[in-house]
Amino acid sequence: MERVNCQGPHDHISPSWYRSPGVPTWNYQTVHIYGKPVLITEPKILGRIVGELTRKHESYFEKPWNTEYKELLLNMIIGIEIQITDIQCKYKPSHNRPESDQRQIAEQLKLKGSVELSKAMKIEL
Repeated sequence: MERVNCQGPHDHISPSWYRSPGVPTWNYQTVHIYGKPVLITEPKILGRIVGELTRKHESYFEKPWNTEYKELLLNMIIGIEIQITDIQCKYKPSHNRPESDQRQIAEQLKLKGSVELSKAMKIEL
């Protein structure tokens, strides 16, 4: 069994940002996926997957990706399918702190450039 870690925004939280006493910590979002990975190397299957992804993510561009290259690139792609046996999610955005601390943390994260983590805290600034 393998484990895949899908990490979202994360950053150090300084206790100097708190209005009440506290310690340094780390805010984060993460998902751990456990399961058996299966390699996909069959060109027809890879072609279907790449085609679906291309239609989904390229269709709104004025000049979409030239699919002529798709066939040439398929032998460079290794697809992975995970037969999932367990998923564990963790979301730690300082919700154990008073609301005033949460607002201050979100503001400081935004100022230091951790905008996505600040937004993930869902605090109206």
